[in-house]
Amino acid sequence: METQYRVQVKGYLPDGWCQLIERMEIIRDVDGITTLSGPIRDQAELYGLVVKLQNLGLTLISINQTVPNETQEA
Repeated sequence: METQYRVQVKGYLPDGWCQLIERMEIIRDVDGITTLSGPIRDQAELYGLVVKLQNLGLTLISINQTVPNETQEA
């Protein structure tokens, strides 16, 4: 069973990396924050995503488990 997550990082993902983050919606906010939202299968996939973001040198702001169709707070 997949769980929905919302991950926020300071900075923007390079365009080429956006394709490597499968199944995640990517939102680049004007304030320099990137939000990734979507399903993650298990803890291993979640940690893999965090490692990818760390390798890009992005600062992790938050990781939140969400419920499907939950509206994002402004």
